[in-house]
Amino acid sequence: MILLILINFLTRIGFIALLVMSTFQGYKLNVTNYDVNLSSHSGTATILQISDFHNRGYVFDNGSFFDVVDAYAFDYVFFTGDIVDERTKDFTQVEELFAHYADYECFYVTGNHEFAMNEDKRLAFFSLLNEYNIIRLGQNNYYPLSRLSSTYVIGVDDPYQYAGLDITREENDELYFTDLEQEINNLPSEAATILLAHRPEYFKEYANYGVDVIFSGHTHGGQINFPGRNDLINMVSSRPFYSGGIFYEQSSTMINSRGIGYSTLKIRFGSGTSAEVTLTKIRGV
Repeated sequence: MILLILINFLTRIGFIALLVMSTFQGYKLNVTNYDVNLSSHSGTATILQISDFHNRGYVFDNGSFFDVVDAYAFDYVFFTGDIVDERTKDFTQVEELFAHYADYECFYVTGNHEFAMNEDKRLAFFSLLNEYNIIRLGQNNYYPLSRLSSTYVIGVDDPYQYAGLDITREENDELYFTDLEQEINNLPSEAATILLAHRPEYFKEYANYGVDVIFSGHTHGGQINFPGRNDLINMVSSRPFYSGGIFYEQSSTMINSRGIGYSTLKIRFGSGTSAEVTLTKIRGV
């Protein structure tokens, strides 16, 4: 009996400690800097990547979102999916985000939550993109980046768009890769390619297609990490698991953002799970 009471007490203490630590992690905003060289292309561009906002708001322990981020200089803004959440009731906070960066050239690609919303909300969200001149990629379109010679940005819509179909995971992936291949085939020859793709787990496939730089999100750094096992518990299914950072495969480089918001639970616990935006300086060499 005493042992059960002790176990119950320690469990409660542990749960309270988890909440305290997760709140601390969730309300600190990190700005992570990366450098990427782009062979045979001249110029320099700095990319602000905002991912997995999940309509969460702008209050952080180390300052407001805009105060923290706007202390840095950048040339383009990439939104890499899940800017809204399927439970989002209105787009007030998202509209504030878009309006704040309206003077920049902004590019967006869908995440799974955009397709998890009902169609009316999804279309209303897409209309906001148009209103603030944010370019939605993944529509058989590509755009040159003026600060980098012969360099184009493309995107691929999240594979969750096919979730309503009665197909296997393998068939879903095949549709996704068909979309990706079509986007790549549209590009001019000899172009350097920057891909916005919400899902990092397909990194090897992106590299096989010869994409130079990929910006992804989705995994939230795992949200719950333990020392030495940052994939022990993760709130987002992704295999292989990428917990945020910079990764290399063949001649490709992937920036995987830990994002800003939450998946399912408002918890970010453990090393490397703080909310994050990335700043990537791409240099032609």
